[in-house]
Amino acid sequence: MDWDQSQISQAIRHLDFNLSTKWDHAFKLFADAQRVEIQRYLQAGSSNLEHVVRKTLQEYVTGGRIIIQSPYSPEEPSKSPSAGPPKQQLAAESDQHDEVERLSLKLQKTEEELTAAKSQLEEAEIRTDQLRKLIIPVGTEPILDSKIQQLFFEIRTLTQKVVSRLYTKAPRYWESSIDESRVFFKGIQDLPPGLQQDAIHSELFTCLRRWLFSNEIKECGLGEGHENLQSLLGQTEEALFEAVGAKYPGERHREEIQEWRSATFKCTELLQDTSNDPAYYAANLAGCFKPAETDDLKAQQRGRKNLQTLCERSLELGALMRRTEDSFEVFAVKDGTHLVECEDIVEKWRNYSEEGASGVEITVWCLFGGLRKISKEYPTKPVVLEKARVATRFVRRAE
Repeated sequence: MDWDQSQISQAIRHLDFNLSTKWDHAFKLFADAQRVEIQRYLQAGSSNLEHVVRKTLQEYVTGGRIIIQSPYSPEEPSKSPSAGPPKQQLAAESDQHDEVERLSLKLQKTEEELTAAKSQLEEAEIRTDQLRKLIIPVGTEPILDSKIQQLFFEIRTLTQKVVSRLYTKAPRYWESSIDESRVFFKGIQDLPPGLQQDAIHSELFTCLRRWLFSNEIKECGLGEGHENLQSLLGQTEEALFEAVGAKYPGERHREEIQEWRSATFKCTELLQDTSNDPAYYAANLAGCFKPAETDDLKAQQRGRKNLQTLCERSLELGALMRRTEDSFEVFAVKDGTHLVECEDIVEKWRNYSEEGASGVEITVWCLFGGLRKISKEYPTKPVVLEKARVATRFVRRAE
């Protein structure tokens, strides 16, 4: 999709001026003015009441409407000053009370309008940020492979840190309220602690790859309310893959596929809402791996903060990979693969067999996948930028 940069910039300035300046600033000034006015009335009603009463009594005495008699006078006064405040004073206080009530209601309504305006402003800022991300100004420096590679390295290191410090408890699968989580932890409950942690490491990478690194539209959440549209786009994408595959066998990353993904993701990013932000994914991951979360409160706090950062960086990497002219993929290696068949794309991180064991070495888990680039000019010759990290073991026969 081609965006006219000047029109988009004008739309951004228009949103910032109309919403940020007019709504937020104007309503804030109005609300402050109303608070000052109410405070003035309240102070007048409390601090000046004695002064008003004294002045009123003085006027009544001066005008002869109240006669102050000597205590020795045989005549009883017809009226006593203690009989109650004058009617005019009562009326004035009643008017003040009514005015305060009116202003309070007006202030409440103004604050509600201000809250609504701020909500609209936040939505506009989100949309403006989405528009900015879609713009790649002409003549700017292209995204370098090293930038994507460095971000990938940071995510891989952070994943290992989260697993080794946050998920250290022997998991109690029955405590999870998520079906997939219970199945996963039940499947590893009989493993030694070290292998359990490696299994969690592998599963966490799988979740990140499926939710945040995928370049397939069917794996990219469009936000609440767009599930049907996402399903239709996924079906269309699969049909396109089949058509291109039939016409160009073996050329999975043809230019047509890359152009489809680039255009589609630019459109779908406009539909994404807060259900696609880092906090959403961090909460989902925390729920999935809760059975293995440490009981140490300080370690919990640090670990959850790292998990939030991990999701932020992963979303950033996913968006960055989709904006490049060439294709980038975070790939995985299937469990049980013979090491000799994938040794050019994997790095053996550890082996579970006893020292001196022999046989056929196979992968047990893909602890963290690798990164490869598919050039636009050479789509059939991907370049591995980072190898996948795997755990292996020896078997006596091919499994």
